[in-house]
Amino acid sequence: MKDDDAVFTSYRALYEEAERQLADLSLDEEQALCPLYHALRRVEKRYGEETLIGRGGMKEVFKVYDEHTERFVALARPREGVPIERYDSFLREAHITARLEHPNIINLFDMGIDERMRPFFTMEFKRGQSLRKILSALRKGEAEERFPYEARLSILLRVCDAMSYAHSRRVLHLDLKPDNIQVGTFGEVQVCDWGMGEVERDGDEEQDSVALLDPDLYGDQLEASIKGTPGYMAPELSTPRATKTPATDIYSLGCLLFELSTLHRPSRRHKLSDASPAVAAIVEKACAEDPADRYPNVQALREDVKRHLMGYSVEVENAGVVREVRLFFRRNRQLCVISLVFIAFALTAAVWFTQKLSASHHRTTEALARTEEALVGADAARARAEEALERQRQEREFAMAVFESREDIPEANVLFLIDFLMVKESISLPVIDNAMAALQRGFESNPPPTDRRWTIMAHVLFMTQRFEESERYYAIRQGSQKSIRDLIPEFAPLVAEDGLLPVDEFIRLLKTLSLDSKSRYPLMEKMIIYDSLKRKSLRDTARILRVMLELSNRGWRSREFAYDRKNGHLRVSGKGLRSLYRKGARRTEKLVPVRSLLRLLPLRSLDISGSDIDDLWNLDGLDLENLDIRGTPVVDLEPLNGMVGLRRLVIEPGQFDRGQLAVLRGLVEVVETTDDGR
Repeated sequence: MKDDDAVFTSYRALYEEAERQLADLSLDEEQALCPLYHALRRVEKRYGEETLIGRGGMKEVFKVYDEHTERFVALARPREGVPIERYDSFLREAHITARLEHPNIINLFDMGIDERMRPFFTMEFKRGQSLRKILSALRKGEAEERFPYEARLSILLRVCDAMSYAHSRRVLHLDLKPDNIQVGTFGEVQVCDWGMGEVERDGDEEQDSVALLDPDLYGDQLEASIKGTPGYMAPELSTPRATKTPATDIYSLGCLLFELSTLHRPSRRHKLSDASPAVAAIVEKACAEDPADRYPNVQALREDVKRHLMGYSVEVENAGVVREVRLFFRRNRQLCVISLVFIAFALTAAVWFTQKLSASHHRTTEALARTEEALVGADAARARAEEALERQRQEREFAMAVFESREDIPEANVLFLIDFLMVKESISLPVIDNAMAALQRGFESNPPPTDRRWTIMAHVLFMTQRFEESERYYAIRQGSQKSIRDLIPEFAPLVAEDGLLPVDEFIRLLKTLSLDSKSRYPLMEKMIIYDSLKRKSLRDTARILRVMLELSNRGWRSREFAYDRKNGHLRVSGKGLRSLYRKGARRTEKLVPVRSLLRLLPLRSLDISGSDIDDLWNLDGLDLENLDIRGTPVVDLEPLNGMVGLRRLVIEPGQFDRGQLAVLRGLVEVVETTDDGR
């Protein structure tokens, strides 16, 4: 116990000695001990040199340095010449902003009276730009990478968060517009300029009595004036003393959604056709003339916008089954496309495989019947049956190889792979290389010169523009392909380092093949498909396709073929243009399908107006968004139902009756217009 008392006495003596030393500190020692405190004491003027950054109708905003907090802030004060009776209107913005603490609402730091007896307040100084400047840049084709459609609507979601919070505090903004929304350098969003804001009365006696102590927060309710921004101002604001409610801000949010989604000014809101069906429905609901018909609160509007961004139908859209299916497809586009391709390929392979099995079974049955009728031919019939069963085994092996993407495809099936899968566009350069490797392995057994595989290999090598290699196989067996082989000496030396002929020489080769007495158009089509897989220039591919269409439509006059790579648009027209297939192709062909030659170009929009195309099956293989068929002899629109992505069809007034248009089942917007756009 005595030891504890001694320790306590010792500590107490040390504290008393420290207090005596602190009391005897000089000014310099005290400043060294508390530098931040003395630095704050030395500040005579809190806000440093001013730099003008903005000017409004009643106030000016400056960038100043706050010596107390050692940071830049934005300082606002009335403009020169504003009378003192307008000072309370100026301070209303500070009072209202001070009530709101939210990440998406600008923060108020300080307010007071300067040396010239003018009120001021300070706020966050944000580095960035207003949403108005961003929209102006987007209209000029700039800033699209930084602010795509989804990013712009995400800005609206954060504005909705701010307004939902403000309304919970009974605060109305009443001047929401892109100029009053600040987007920071790192994507932060803040609602600014609450100068026209008001506090909403809610009829609660206790709340009203408190509010009466702060009457300036209710704005100029007795002043018969109209305030707001045209285009964003709700209809009820045209009556000066009309009651303001959250529905007034919801109207402005609807206008903001329209401009963010379409990049059109709200004054052109009649162009809702430029917006998606979901956005059009949201805007119509939010901008209803009667406030009672608008969204009940900001959160409900926000939920619909969020659902739209996630790819779902919105509450106010009343989407039908077809619309829901389309939205599901867009949300899961890759999975759906893969599934559809796999199903189509599986069905095609199954049909082909079944036909082959049926044929094999029929041949086997005939062989057995002949065996029963004539015992003399028993050995021969048995041999034919075994041969049929072997073909059946090979076909099954090939089908499994296709499904499992194996490389050991029997060489006897290579031509099927080239003819069917290539035209079906289910092929790639590695698949062709694997097929040729499979065929090449067949030569390890050194087949005799009479074996047809020599000609097949030469034919495939010619198709892939490997002319010198092709000649080595033709030299052993050329079969009936002498006219093709004769072209090798002329074109082999012209092949460039990339393994392709220059585009002009390739076009000349196609024209030469078209003059062959035997129809070489199937070979020409496969050569074009292979060339398009390797050739990097879409402009060159478009030239090649134009020539192929000219060769397939010998009577084509007043030819038009204009391809816009940037917008994915093609204009192809002219009298005598009747087919978009290769010459001699039949759509009803079962084994080797027929597809439009134009599928080799990435297209979103196609204009065939004024052509003689009368069958829309010519578009098989295309997935278009817009199609113009004015002035064509088309009668049946049923083929368009296979275009899942088609959204807009342009026709002439009276070109189709209601019955013909009914086959589209309302899935496509039909626009009737003349050539001059009327």
